Amino acid sequence: MARDTLLVVAHAADRAGSVLVLLDVLRRIGPTVDLPIALRFQAGGPLTDDLLALGSAERPADRPAVIWVNNAAAAGCLWDHPAATPSLVHVHEEDEALTVLPDRVLEALRSRADIVVCVSERSARQVVDLGVRHDRVHLIPPPVVVPQVGDGVIERLRADLGTRGRRVVLGCGEATWRKGADLFVEVAAELADDPDLEFLWVGRRRPHPFAVALDADTAARGLGGRLRWLGEVPDPSAHLALADVLVLTSREDPRPLVPLEAALVGTPTAAFDVGGLAEMARRGAAVTADYPDCAGLADVVRTLLGDPTASQRLAGRAGALARAEQDPDVIAARLSNLLRNLIDHSADRA
Repeated sequence: MARDTLLVVAHAADRAGSVLVLLDVLRRIGPTVDLPIALRFQAGGPLTDDLLALGSAERPADRPAVIWVNNAAAAGCLWDHPAATPSLVHVHEEDEALTVLPDRVLEALRSRADIVVCVSERSARQVVDLGVRHDRVHLIPPPVVVPQVGDGVIERLRADLGTRGRRVVLGCGEATWRKGADLFVEVAAELADDPDLEFLWVGRRRPHPFAVALDADTAARGLGGRLRWLGEVPDPSAHLALADVLVLTSREDPRPLVPLEAALVGTPTAAFDVGGLAEMARRGAAVTADYPDCAGLADVVRTLLGDPTASQRLAGRAGALARAEQDPDVIAARLSNLLRNLIDHSADRA
């Protein structure tokens, strides 16, 4: 049977930050939307069932009244629908991720998206530079959900990982070139003279050839027994709480969630001075080194490890920033208002 829907187009259903944002926001605003929610996935992943629990898979007979596209890279789907169909594109990308978009996708972003939501000021400027009308662009940071770490969880994790008595330097995210997983190896090598340190990375690794290169680099730098790639975990909250320092070696990162999530469980962040991490550093919520100075970033890590009081102050400022500006209910309400306006306009056009 035909039905009018809010069509949600997800570029993937993996544990990437943009997908987790979609999942959290959809959970909050789904019950307030006066349309059935239909979901289309351009790629699958472990969160497929979680997302489908909030709606249903798109059906051939569906008539989208409004389209919500998660990620600029998926905006090409707008060409599949009438030009009059109202749409919102949620842009989580910036820098190279925007400049490499195909012309067809860029033109959809320029001419077919009624609303373009960007997660950072830099991303918003770049979207306008690409030709999107300024009055269509809205700046809404991603929501930060407070991690939940139960009693005894950290000690059990320490026992499982065998890290008792050692301090942990943690990397987190998909272990790709963009996230700088190879640079994390170099930072670990710079810190390896401290036998008290162990290096862990939480997040899936891409298959050949980058994952193979990471293993080769780890072995070549003499870190085979010190640096462990733990892979993807359903919830990294306990790992964030376990860590003494979170180290982000991203080459680009528009508005990362993980340093704020880490701060909310008391863990400070050291990173390269790029994207949203540079903005956090300017606001006293992270400490950075120039990209790609791995030795310099290792020095920043040493400083944080050597001054627990300063580290806690740093995490405290970042946590306060998350609570003040990226409260999930506030962010969801802002997105919900934009979608409701589109739904109202859709009804007017009908």
